[in-house]
Amino acid sequence: MKLSKRFLAAAVILAVFMTLLCACVYDEPKTDEPSNEEETETETNEEEFNYSQGLTSGGKWEGIDACYFVKLPQLTGVEIPKETHTVSDEKLQSQIDLYTSSLEQTKKVTDRNVADGDSVNIDYVGKIDGVAFENGSTDGAGTTVTIGVTNYIDDFLEQLIGHKPGETFDVNVTFPDPYENNPDLAGKPAVFTTTINYIEEKVMPELTDELISENFSETYGWETLTEMRDGLYEQLQNSAILTYIQQYLLDESKFTETLPESMIDIQEKTLINAYKIQATMYGMELDTLLTNIGISSKEELIDQSREQIEDSVKFCLCTQAIAETLRFTATDDNIRAYFLKNTNSEDYSQFVSTYGEPYVKMIVLQDLALNYIKDNAIKL
Repeated sequence: MKLSKRFLAAAVILAVFMTLLCACVYDEPKTDEPSNEEETETETNEEEFNYSQGLTSGGKWEGIDACYFVKLPQLTGVEIPKETHTVSDEKLQSQIDLYTSSLEQTKKVTDRNVADGDSVNIDYVGKIDGVAFENGSTDGAGTTVTIGVTNYIDDFLEQLIGHKPGETFDVNVTFPDPYENNPDLAGKPAVFTTTINYIEEKVMPELTDELISENFSETYGWETLTEMRDGLYEQLQNSAILTYIQQYLLDESKFTETLPESMIDIQEKTLINAYKIQATMYGMELDTLLTNIGISSKEELIDQSREQIEDSVKFCLCTQAIAETLRFTATDDNIRAYFLKNTNSEDYSQFVSTYGEPYVKMIVLQDLALNYIKDNAIKL
């Protein structure tokens, strides 16, 4: 599987800006136990990752006076450009489509010809020299394929184009050579007697208030389509403004020439851990994933990501400096408020179990810092 750096950018950004809390809880894969007790300790130390490492119980960085390392810019009256806080109709509709895509229903179509790109339910029996071969039939169970997407031998699926549901006809193909799935079939011509059962079309039901309430009330609190539109508009607008403020802090703050090494070290580990998670999702080792994206080692990954790592440290310094200056603390009340806003539940025990309470508190302090600027900003 060939992966691109661009494809993994989202994971890297999550690591860099420390916003993993609202992702799904991830269980680290277990490794085989080494035969040697000393090796067990070494490997465990290398594999374990603690999101709360380097943080105090209050969610601030241990031994770091953030105001020493950064001189903050103006925090009130920050001007937010109109193009930042205005959500276009197209972007809003795209977000609505994303949320409602799960409501799509499958319609069985039988009154038109198959076209390129269609999803088609078919049955077939494959024969070579007139004799059916093993695993060459659907046995009447039907299988759904998508022309141009599903990977079938030769031009099997393209030969469905132009035929109509209910038709039975022969599809002529030649097995590739070599053919790893069954070397005995390699290079041989075959005939698949195929029946098109129906074409599958995705149909979006009318978005009524009742439908929205049934599907989104419990999770998001939306009872009507208007509430859904307003809620998504606010989400998009809020996200755009906070992103703008993050960049404002990085661009306008003045940092010391040397950043805290302890924070840089932790951000490097955070970055590596994000890639390990991606590797596990694809069922491969970290080294394999790095090779697939053209990186030879963890050290090279860190070197190539130096700017992002330093930006992450700077962002953490900025938000902690704001918390220090304004005396923000992550109380139980504002932690619950944060999770109610972002997960629709005040119960954050699952996140504490996965990330540790110090990390949870750091995220909440960052949120308080960003929203202080947002709440005191001026929308142009």
